[in-house]
Amino acid sequence: VRDNILGNSAKDIDLVIDMENGGIEFSNWITKKYNLHPPVVYPTYGTAKFNLNGVVHNNVDLTGFEIEAVMPRSEKYTAGSRKPEVGAASLKEDAERRDINFNTLFKNLSTGEILDLTGKGISDLKNRIIRTPLDPDITFKDDPLRMLRVCRFYAKYKYNIPLYILKAIKRNAHELKNISNERIRDELNKMLVTSSPQKVIKLLKVTTLLHQVIPELIPAIRMTQNKHHNETVFNHILTVMKNTEPNLILRLQALFHDIGKTKTKSVINNEVHFYNHENVSADMAYTIMTRLKYSNDVIDAVICGIKNHMRLKS
Repeated sequence: VRDNILGNSAKDIDLVIDMENGGIEFSNWITKKYNLHPPVVYPTYGTAKFNLNGVVHNNVDLTGFEIEAVMPRSEKYTAGSRKPEVGAASLKEDAERRDINFNTLFKNLSTGEILDLTGKGISDLKNRIIRTPLDPDITFKDDPLRMLRVCRFYAKYKYNIPLYILKAIKRNAHELKNISNERIRDELNKMLVTSSPQKVIKLLKVTTLLHQVIPELIPAIRMTQNKHHNETVFNHILTVMKNTEPNLILRLQALFHDIGKTKTKSVINNEVHFYNHENVSADMAYTIMTRLKYSNDVIDAVICGIKNHMRLKS
């Protein structure tokens, strides 16, 4: 609904069927009706996923569209656990458990009416503000990944984040340790290919999320360089990212290309050197990306660029 209001296209569509187990029942019904592949069902969450491959509606080929159908639900988490107690809920309760106000909007497919059940979604979208439906401490503790999503939407839309939200992220940043590395990686990837990757990495630093995601970058923040650079290692990395096209491999190469300087700085005859930093950077990138569960193909491509970046200088 957010993208619909903003005039953006979307191929991933979420449907909320307002009845208990409605998402599963709807998915089973429609995939049989159109002879589609059976849905993937997650009974614990009352959720099902299916795609529209091969469906043509009003002369439009819907191949590639993926639908997630859910019931309105509540989630209660035990501290430190990522397995919530799930129950049926009202649409309003379902909206309030979501991450950001402008992601709580529903559209009634029968009438076309947009439902803003928090009373804040449309106004926040109009005023370009990123806020949580509930107290941010509650929202972020329920699912700490939401803190990274706030940062991603900041980079993607260039919206404002109120100070109280930033403070709440900083208070809860340590909760990210309870999130799988795969989910963190996926959010990081989406941040890196936005138009302002340097701003989102700086935001991760300000909120201390960077300490949880890539702690190896922290020593680069205050590390000065030599006469060939007037920026710290960290700011130089941000500048390179800013000037790199929005390709994930290239942005990862930019992010990690000089991280090895934090371990190779030496001073000889009053001159600063970073001998062999490209190979140390590649080794560190390998460790970080392996921890974040990147594929071997992505790791190999990133490391190749890092090892050779000094040779590629013009």
